[in-house]
Amino acid sequence: MGKQRARSAAVAAMWSLAAALPLIGLASLLLRRRLDPHFESYRAHFVVFGIVGGVALVLGYTAGEAAKRRGDARVLLLSVAFMAVGAFIGLHALGTPGILFST
Repeated sequence: MGKQRARSAAVAAMWSLAAALPLIGLASLLLRRRLDPHFESYRAHFVVFGIVGGVALVLGYTAGEAAKRRGDARVLLLSVAFMAVGAFIGLHALGTPGILFST
């Protein structure tokens, strides 16, 4: 009996959270100016996006090597997708003002 009661409490909590999410989204839109402070650091932008792009490229390369070992085309396509995303994020990092271009 205790197991079923704990499960029903967990289900009720999940439904309550699901019902509250739209209201939380509305509140965040209404309070956007207070919740979103203006942070402008081009160096931090370059570092964060460069690291994320590099990690995506490494993950894609690693998945590609695993795909070669296993002969799995699905993993190979997944690795190509990761490498493409990593390359685009890396290009975005290089496009940060002040990194390659001054304007």
